[in-house]
Amino acid sequence: MKTDGLLSGQRIIELLTTRLKEITDKEMQNESSIYLYSTGTYWVAFERSAFLLYKLYPSCGTMLFNMEKSLQHLMMTFVPYSSLPRDKRLAFSKRRDDYMEARAGTFTMKEYGTWYRRQEKKYS
Repeated sequence: MKTDGLLSGQRIIELLTTRLKEITDKEMQNESSIYLYSTGTYWVAFERSAFLLYKLYPSCGTMLFNMEKSLQHLMMTFVPYSSLPRDKRLAFSKRRDDYMEARAGTFTMKEYGTWYRRQEKKYS
């Protein structure tokens, strides 16, 4: 994976700065996919994708971003870059060095909401 000399945290900031609307629009409609973005060191997923990634990798890292312009939070989960491409539990529909999409099963909004609130409490 080419990182252009940027550290993983810088790539996350770049991703949120340049693609936030695209990411949040995708997640608002997401019912069964994991949308994954590479930071060079990690694959990151946001919101509903983050929940589905967490279900597969309960020990994955989580972060909560406070988005100052929208006054909302943005949940992110992440796993090491090398851990996903060979995972047989995921049915990849798109695969690039910097982005992947995979079908990962369904969830209820109640399950998602419970998980989200539990994660938020860790950061309050």
